[in-house]
Amino acid sequence: MSVIGHLLGVPAEDHAAIAEQATVLSGLVWGHLDAPGQLVAAHALDELWDHGHTLVRRRAGAPTDDLVGAWLAHRDTDGTPFTSQEVASTLMEALITNAEVTPRLIANALHQLLSTRTLHALHDTGELPRAVEETLRHGTPLIGWLRATTRPTRVGGVRLPAGARLLLLLRSAVRDEAHGVPDPDVFDPHRSVPPPHRAFGAGIHYCPGDAFSRHLTHQALAALADACPDLALADPDGVAAVAELEAFLRAWGMDADEAKTAAGRLDQDGNGRITRDEYLRAWTSFVLSDDSEDAGSTLLGPLV
Repeated sequence: MSVIGHLLGVPAEDHAAIAEQATVLSGLVWGHLDAPGQLVAAHALDELWDHGHTLVRRRAGAPTDDLVGAWLAHRDTDGTPFTSQEVASTLMEALITNAEVTPRLIANALHQLLSTRTLHALHDTGELPRAVEETLRHGTPLIGWLRATTRPTRVGGVRLPAGARLLLLLRSAVRDEAHGVPDPDVFDPHRSVPPPHRAFGAGIHYCPGDAFSRHLTHQALAALADACPDLALADPDGVAAVAELEAFLRAWGMDADEAKTAAGRLDQDGNGRITRDEYLRAWTSFVLSDDSEDAGSTLLGPLV
């Protein structure tokens, strides 16, 4: 938060509170929060929104040399400025992304490099950026996106009407056989041609902070390699990871025995071998549960 906070012009004394507020969105979108948990998360997001608006109002009255100041000073080709609400919304998006997504990218990349014992070797050869790119494909920090079709279309041979609600699974997509990626489940920074991925979105949804996230992840990994020459996993056999996945699957509605079986197929690279039928049963159970109505439809409206 300190790096993006400095670039945005967020006061240093506010960084800790903002980071805590910004991390609640994933719980609202992907979590299985009870009613009190939803209320706490919603209040935190509301406080973050208020903080963003307050900062933008202050910057409008006293321009500064930071990103918020640059957004306020920007003019489109026809001379139209961004509204204060647009700047506050962009600020909030930047804070949430860098509080949630970039730390996950750093953590995923570090886990893969320590699992394969290649952190220091790739740092010495200047190949950490390739490891970051492979992590964006192999262990993308976002599980997926919630989207709705705006018109009738066809995806993968399936007809979709306008208004269809979609869950786009990014980690599944980069392992799809149709893409022809050799050994897609293998973490391999030395691929001659980096396979395509959508970790930063596409089209009008493409993340403008992609270069920043890549650079920050590279620098974090390099700093760790320099500072910790003996850095290694405390749980190299992945016992804790299996237990964590089992708990996650049970929270999503999978029964205890099935969750244990699916989690037990977690390999050393952290790839859970969850079958299509297992996933569909867990997702269906979650969507049809009483808690999902509160956790999803109430707060997300048409997205769930």
